[in-house]
Amino acid sequence: MNQNNNHSKWSIEYEQCQRCGGTEKQHHAGGLCHTCYFKEYRAKNPELIAEVKKKYNNKNKGAIYEYQKKYRAKKKEEEVMQPYKNRQPAGDISETADGIKGLLGGETQ
Repeated sequence: MNQNNNHSKWSIEYEQCQRCGGTEKQHHAGGLCHTCYFKEYRAKNPELIAEVKKKYNNKNKGAIYEYQKKYRAKKKEEEVMQPYKNRQPAGDISETADGIKGLLGGETQ
């Protein structure tokens, strides 16, 4: 229950969120919790959301480019290092020598 109110209801008019049925998150508006309200808002206003994203991306091109550049470099480094991460140590040299003896069909010096 919302602990900010002195009454037992989740909001003045509703016992719970009208979309998800939860009471853990605070009431936002229209009988919806904060999460559900914004999910609904984004679903009803895709053009507005796209316009806001476009403005943000245009305003922050440099920062976005730098972030993506760092991300790509990190991913590339991970790809390069991946084959080495799961390698087993070579082990004792005597084991290696015995393996070579077996391959050569005799003793090694």
